[in-house]
Amino acid sequence: MANAITYHGWPGVLRDNQHHTPWFNEYNQRFIAIVLLIRTYVYAFIPHVDFLIATALFLFAFISAFYLERHEPLIISTLVFLVTDIVVLLAGNGVTQNIVDLFTTAVLAVLIFVTLRFCRNHDLETRRFQTTLLVALLVPLLLCPIFRFGLLVPLPSESFYIDAMEQLRYLLKARF
Repeated sequence: MANAITYHGWPGVLRDNQHHTPWFNEYNQRFIAIVLLIRTYVYAFIPHVDFLIATALFLFAFISAFYLERHEPLIISTLVFLVTDIVVLLAGNGVTQNIVDLFTTAVLAVLIFVTLRFCRNHDLETRRFQTTLLVALLVPLLLCPIFRFGLLVPLPSESFYIDAMEQLRYLLKARF
């Protein structure tokens, strides 16, 4: 306050203080998106969805919301995560784990398709989309086997995809 009064005087401080920004501006939308994406990943996906697909969906939504230079992926990722969060939490205990995993996989596929439609007309955004997709899919595909089979750390939720990796591991072990 002292600096503001010294440099701008009381009229400048009062004038700047009366300038109101809308509550739902882009800064607040980004904050809501960050909180919602992390909250959904930790409290809905980790306990109820296979770790590999949960991490891939989280990474794709988070990276596309902030790395792509468009506002639409931020809004779409936030809304998709909100709807998926509600569905997973409602169906979490009453539906088999494989159905939840396949639903989450379908959500990831739809989110990838919708995001691609926004980015396909611009070269820079197409390259950023490709980077986003590569990182979102490769990180869980590398980390899950390393933690599960290399470090022998059980993942929070192991189901469809982790079981498939385990079957592949046993198949490869028997062959070689």
